[in-house]
Amino acid sequence: MAGLVTSNALYFSPLSAVLERLKVGTLGELNPLPAAVTVLSTLAWLQYGLAIADPFVVASNIPGLTAAIAGFVLLLPLMKGTSSLKLVQTSFVTGCAATLALWTWLVFSGMTAAARASALGLWASAFFIVLCSSPLTSMRKVIQTKDASSIYAPMTAAQCANCLLWTVYGYFGVGNIFVWGPNFTGLLLSFAQLGLKVLYPSKAVAE
Repeated sequence: MAGLVTSNALYFSPLSAVLERLKVGTLGELNPLPAAVTVLSTLAWLQYGLAIADPFVVASNIPGLTAAIAGFVLLLPLMKGTSSLKLVQTSFVTGCAATLALWTWLVFSGMTAAARASALGLWASAFFIVLCSSPLTSMRKVIQTKDASSIYAPMTAAQCANCLLWTVYGYFGVGNIFVWGPNFTGLLLSFAQLGLKVLYPSKAVAE
């Protein structure tokens, strides 16, 4: 049950960041890439949860997916004229196209339900690792400016707690490598983000 809370906290955190920036009317130092990747990651996990009929995986992603889509749509106008717009657009469209291509292959390949679930597990794992590492795309800027404002602290904290709980559940609870594997990797990546936040405390957010 705790994992359901932390999963949705992780997926809702980009929405919270977006709402904060909407009040100001600018993107500021916020890294928009995680918002786009959150949509793709939650969608992938929802597909996997449905494929293996795991109610905990499904329940931990439906609310989060809704929040992720809302956050991404609301963030788009703030990206106008920024250098990150093209990267975010390319990443999101490519991810959607790849998801459609995957399902086309899964349906027409004639594979078993178990094999299809495994493929979706790998897909979800890959997207989750990308999500957990996406805040680190601004690592170079963080080190150069000695300012970790682009790494959203609530999302990092939620990622750390979420990955820890799902690693324990995946390994000890269900013995599913598609659950504990990517979450353990995400836990290590969250530690890297925490390290940057400690080394380079955020300065005042640019208006």
